[in-house]
Formats: sequence, C-alpha cells, structure tokens
Amino acid sequence: MDETYFPTAHEFFVELPLYTGFKVTKENFSSFIDFARFDGFIDTYCAECGKVSTFNVEATNHSKNNLELDDWAEFYPYVDFFARCSRSKSHIARYNFKFHQVDGVVKVGQYPSIADADSLKIKKYRKVLSKEQLEGFTKAVRLASAGVGAGAVVYLRRIFESLIDEAHKEAGKDSVWLAANAGYKTARVADKVKALKSYLPLYLVEHSSMYSVLSSGVHDMSEQECLELFPVLKIGIELILKQKLQTQEEQNSIAELKKMLSRQASK
Repeated sequence: MDETYFPTAHEFFVELPLYTGFKVTKENFSSFIDFARFDGFIDTYCAECGKVSTFNVEATNHSKNNLELDDWAEFYPYVDFFARCSRSKSHIARYNFKFHQVDGVVKVGQYPSIADADSLKIKKYRKVLSKEQLEGFTKAVRLASAGVGAGAVVYLRRIFESLIDEAHKEAGKDSVWLAANAGYKTARVADKVKALKSYLPLYLVEHSSMYSVLSSGVHDMSEQECLELFPVLKIGIELILKQKLQTQEEQNSIAELKKMLSRQASK
C-alpha cells in the first residue's frame, strides 16, 4: 500500500470495505486531518428512503482537537461519524473507525452496509449481466462488506474475465484484429485489456496495469491485499457495464427512431 496516500471521507465512508486501514504518516497527515475533521455532504444509499440521498455528515470530536502527528490517536481510540439524510433528519447513516498509532485508521463498522448501498447500483446492471454474473456480483459485494477479501475478489475476477471474454468474442469477428493478436489466448490479463482497446472503456485500457495482479492468482495475496484490490476491480467492471448499458440504450433509441421514420414514410 502506498503510505503517502490517505482516502477522502467519501471514499472511506462509501467505497472502501470494512477492515480497510490506512497508516497515518508525515506525508499524508494533512489528508488525514481533512478526513478526521470532515463536516460536509456525501451521496449514498438511505435505508429508510430506499434510494440514494444526500447526507450531511456531522463534525466529530476531532474537530475540536489540535491534532498532531505524534498524538493523533490518543484522544479517541474509536471514532463515529453520523450523517443525516437531507430528506429526513431521522434517517441516519453511521461510520465507525478505529484510530491506532501503529495500525492507522481502520473502518470497523458502517450502516447502511456497502452491500445495501450497492444494491440499487447492481440492479441497474441486470440488463447487461447474466443471472450467474449478477448473483456473483451481489455475493462479491456482500463478502467485501463483511471484510472477506479473497472470496469477494474470486467472484469479481470471474465476472471481469467473463466480460473480457465477451469483448474478445466481439473483436474476434474482425479478421484484421485476429491476425494482429494471434497470441491473445496466452497473454497476461493486462495485455489482453490493451489488445481489446477498441472494445473496452478507454480509462480501463489506459490503466490496464492495475489488473496485472490477476495473472498471478488470488491465492498469492493476503486478505488485506484482496480488500485493497476489490474496489479497483469493482470499478473496472462497472466501467465495462456502463459502456454496455450506453451501447444498449443507443441501439434501442436507433431502433425506436427507425420505427418512427418507417411509420411516417408509410403515411
């Protein structure tokens, strides 16, 4: 893990799974302060509303302390952030962190869970995921939200590879592409992503090295490493799915336009 990096409050609250921790260093101390004293708004799932809402995060006791690099963890070993839904102040989101001088800041609890927060997002991908893929995506998110990194990554890896295979099948219809990529089947994951640059989201291709770890296998990674990989792999999958949804919507719009033009021509 890059010890110069520290996540934003939104990343820590909404995106990162339980038991994800970040050490506090001299290089990232200002980012840690921004997190510890966060007092602003986040967009996330409201369990009571049953939809995504804007929440106002209330300031913690750390906002009152003069935090220093050598004693930032001494005031409160556990820190709770509360957020109130903009639709109803009685609707609460809660995020719990352990502050430890050696271990750093570790997320140890949250409500609603990441699985709950992602439930709506996953549902919208039903149009472009098979039943097996959808079930795997749901299981992966629930495992990650419980801090089970290896199991979550195994499910996401299967989905990622199946989506890459779908792009490969599409590319395989082009004889020119086939001739230029004869060694595709034995290539590493990162190289496969690069080879499919015309069939995958641009950002995914530009950062294909992020997925090189998938070639070595999950069994070589620790639980913590898997938890760190999980959001990277999840976002990569979502980029592919969003592109698929956009393509599908465009095709549906074109089909509807053709129908309308055909009706007009027949008058």
